[in-house]
Amino acid sequence: MTSMLERQMREKRRAAQDALDRLIALLGEAGIVFPSATVNWRAPVTGIVLIELGAARVDAIEMLIETLRKGLGYADQ
Repeated sequence: MTSMLERQMREKRRAAQDALDRLIALLGEAGIVFPSATVNWRAPVTGIVLIELGAARVDAIEMLIETLRKGLGYADQ
């Protein structure tokens, strides 16, 4: 028998994994890879599930910055 907290955490973790999967897919479309991105599964005490983007190469961060700037309508600087 699972407790209400366990069910809630399972749903939060499922939602976090779905969000991470969508982010990875979207970044991939732009050629951006975050190889260490993962869901932090150790959140039973706080009830907050975090997504860790982890370490990324400088070129991936530069591509992310460029993609965000374009998406936000910034001119090249």
